[in-house]
Amino acid sequence: MKVSRSKTEYMCVNEREGSGTVRLQGEEVKKVQEFKYLGSTVQSNGECGKEVKKRVQAGWNGWRKVSGVLCDRKISVRIKGKVFRTVVRPAMLYGLETVSLRKRQESELEVAELKMLRFSLGVTRLDRIRNEYIRGTAHVGHLGNKVRDARLRCFGHVQRRESIIIIIIIIIIIIIINIISVSSICYQITVGVVNDNLKSIPKGPGPRGRGYPERDANTSHITDSLEIQVKPETPEETPEA
Repeated sequence: MKVSRSKTEYMCVNEREGSGTVRLQGEEVKKVQEFKYLGSTVQSNGECGKEVKKRVQAGWNGWRKVSGVLCDRKISVRIKGKVFRTVVRPAMLYGLETVSLRKRQESELEVAELKMLRFSLGVTRLDRIRNEYIRGTAHVGHLGNKVRDARLRCFGHVQRRESIIIIIIIIIIIIIINIISVSSICYQITVGVVNDNLKSIPKGPGPRGRGYPERDANTSHITDSLEIQVKPETPEETPEA
């Protein structure tokens, strides 16, 4: 793995006094108080104020892209609500599953969302229309409830991941046991076949005592040599005096 010394940065969370520095091949690595990871801003002090502001800005950017549709009076309110839920709200909710929002920060997001909805419906605060009526007309729920739903959904994914890992381990163990059992069965079958073949080989004289000519021809010289070797020696005759 290659690491760029000039682009590498590090951040300390809950930094204590007297913390040291990080060096990479003798060069000191830059220390930062915040950085952007997977589209979300992480701060060293654990706050999420900057991330909330960026989510609001992202929502406004998405709203401006489709403002021609949202601000058109010829388009029905129902279609405007669908466009808003499809384009604007996902940009505002991105990455908030892992952000600890406070009431004040949650209200900031809701205020920005209601302002966009008022612009889309062509009403102002001077019209004294309640927020519930605006949300009901556009079929847009509370943003805080959506954030909590996203958190629970993320928690469910994390919780199921642990159970899935256990299930995968159990499946692997079962597969290994089956492979071992199948291999042992194949070995037993192979040994049985070999034993049967060995037992089928004829031993001793052939049928009706005729023997096996080929075997007898191959072993005849062996028997002859054996007879020669075991032939007793005759005593030498002594000459008569």
